Amino acid sequence: MKILHLVSYYKPAWKLGGPVHSVSRLCEGLAALGSEVEVFTSNVAGRSEYLDVVTGIPSDVDGVKVTYLPTWGYWRFFHAPSLISLLRNRIHEFDIVHVTGSFTFFQLAWALATLRTAKPFVVSPRGSFMKNAMKRGILKSLKKAVFARTIESFVVKRCSAVHCVTEMERKAVKKYFPETSTFVIYNGLDLSEFSDLPPRGGLRRRLGLEFNSFVFLYLGRLHPHKGLDLTIKAFSRILQTGIEADLVVAGDAEVGSNNDWRNLAGAQGALKHTHFIGYAKGLAKQMCFSDADAMVLNSYSENFGISVAEALVCGLPVLISDQSGISDWVLQHRAGVIVPQDVARIAEAMALMIRNRQTFRALAEKARVKARADFDYREVSRRMLSQYESILYKSDSSASEPHANSTVSSQRLSS
Repeated sequence: MKILHLVSYYKPAWKLGGPVHSVSRLCEGLAALGSEVEVFTSNVAGRSEYLDVVTGIPSDVDGVKVTYLPTWGYWRFFHAPSLISLLRNRIHEFDIVHVTGSFTFFQLAWALATLRTAKPFVVSPRGSFMKNAMKRGILKSLKKAVFARTIESFVVKRCSAVHCVTEMERKAVKKYFPETSTFVIYNGLDLSEFSDLPPRGGLRRRLGLEFNSFVFLYLGRLHPHKGLDLTIKAFSRILQTGIEADLVVAGDAEVGSNNDWRNLAGAQGALKHTHFIGYAKGLAKQMCFSDADAMVLNSYSENFGISVAEALVCGLPVLISDQSGISDWVLQHRAGVIVPQDVARIAEAMALMIRNRQTFRALAEKARVKARADFDYREVSRRMLSQYESILYKSDSSASEPHANSTVSSQRLSS
């Protein structure tokens, strides 16, 4: 099968969050299963940052043929002029197309390309239709509302199916597009990255933390919608009770600077016990999971939560918001605590986890086996390939019917 993935960002643009990791792993998994996979993407690496890659020419990136396209404009509103002509010239070569992301130039380019083709395609919104994501700021909400009624509506209604990474996201998509076929497949992880964690203590020695201090870990982009403000304010409250704890913040600011978050910690009286270590990858990330006692992510909107899944496969209990798509999995497997976006409730949950450290760790270790089965990118890739095959079969057997009327059953991964 020849598969084309359209995605705004691709590895090694790691700083741009979970989709870069999950889409890259998915493409590599599909290629390992024998599919011919190509990716059309941008050369964007971050705000005013670009990847050091050859553009306009396909390159082999870990078994996947990737064409990085030069881009222009503000980084969240960039465009790649050559994409539209590239699609028109080469779209006939592929059996199926997978479009990742919504409200982007890549979605607009695909909308223009579909005017001339009936090619089967899948859309992965990646959280774009989650409740809080649709209401983030007046101007952004207005832009999304207009885009949703025009480009998004045109694309989603013509697609073969919408891929959602959690049941929570599927419900959000159905709110806007109730007649559209959907299916659920989790994001995948390369478990080999977490199979041999370093001994506990390395990060604590580096930061000068007490060995018995309870360490909460935040790992991800330092973006306002991640709820780090709630985490810092709640953490400050538990420090005021005399509890011995530390908060490790691993990530770089996407909006503003890291100083904004340091200033907040300082204003809350928590700076002494809040440790900003910057973007963590490789051994640095592994050390974070080895030395932390709990992962915390109080997002205002999170369709999945790659860093949470990584914590789960490491046997780390999690404290996450009820707006995180992966919260259903955490509740089902008793792998942590789910809280609303309320500082007092978050502080109570933090104190609860500290008082019951061994119990929460034991439950998380038990859930670890299931997490490694559900989030293994190889299994995720097999399930995605099965969905592609189902879509192509239905497309071949009912070519005269609109793709949007095909039925792709919803599913959850199982071990």
